[in-house]
Amino acid sequence: MILLVGGSLDTVLKEMGFAVKWRRWINECLSIATISLLVNGAPCKPFKMGRGLRQGDPLSPFLFLMMAEVLNRLLTKAAALGFF
Repeated sequence: MILLVGGSLDTVLKEMGFAVKWRRWINECLSIATISLLVNGAPCKPFKMGRGLRQGDPLSPFLFLMMAEVLNRLLTKAAALGFF
């Protein structure tokens, strides 16, 4: 059972059995994202996002479900220990 306190996505992937290669790919997808804004109708120079995924990224739902599974397991464990 995965139990994390202040854990990261990489820790979750590791605990779920993902190999280092896969974890690096996911990390790379999260760290290389750049965006550009429209200012007065003209695109500005692209800049690197601090964190997260771009809107509509197909990877987003899968990563969300992994983190939701961690929350589910934490809540189940807390209920079993009588914290609820």
